[in-house]
Amino acid sequence: MFPAQISEATETSRIEHFDRSHLPWLAHLDVQQVAVKTLDPETLGLKTTFKRREVLIKPLGYVIHVSAKRLETLEIALWGTLLAVIIGAPLAILSARNLAPNSLVAIASRALVSLYRAVPELISALLFVLAYGFGPIADVFALALHAAGFLGKFYAEDIENSDPRPQEALTAIGAGRLKVLRYGSVIEIPEAGARTAAFWNNRGVSLDELGRHEDAITCYAKALEGKIARYVRRGGGWKGDNGGRTEGHSESCGAPTGA
Repeated sequence: MFPAQISEATETSRIEHFDRSHLPWLAHLDVQQVAVKTLDPETLGLKTTFKRREVLIKPLGYVIHVSAKRLETLEIALWGTLLAVIIGAPLAILSARNLAPNSLVAIASRALVSLYRAVPELISALLFVLAYGFGPIADVFALALHAAGFLGKFYAEDIENSDPRPQEALTAIGAGRLKVLRYGSVIEIPEAGARTAAFWNNRGVSLDELGRHEDAITCYAKALEGKIARYVRRGGGWKGDNGGRTEGHSESCGAPTGA
């Protein structure tokens, strides 16, 4: 877009508790004349009228707004990646066949990692929006769970493919499981840091994807929240409420009805 937008104009009537004596830094007031099209009841045609409105001009308002949102995006991606590491690393240790206490624990851990990896961020975001409301927290948890599934799988494969000789040597001299993990496994997988950094970058891309579907997530979350509220009021049962399904809202939410 050229020329690039830098300033931001907001109508003063839309600003709550607007105080003319305390304007933001570098901001000033201006009067603009805008064209408004209205329906003429006599001719049933559109007529153009001009309206004057007072606006607050912030010379760097748009740049500041976009920069704040970009910083928030980076913070969400960072916290989502950190939580993914915290969740995925223990699961990876329990999933690795050479470190798991027994095969049952390894199978259960791998199943949980696969579950996290199979649930898309959009579905997770919908559930977390119901739990925590709209905001960055739902995005952080949605990104963290999905990334934990991938990182847990990659970490487990790296641990299993690491050189077993340092682990055998540490075990032979009486080292415990934690020391074997620290000095025999983790130190042998330097690519784990590169994988984590790559996922941090990928979380930003996933946030853009969530942002493009924000309206649909909001619509479905409100529809599902209404269903749950009606279910609770009736004491259980979806009788007379379309079977508890939300297909009736799919058209208004912008999604196709039916598969």
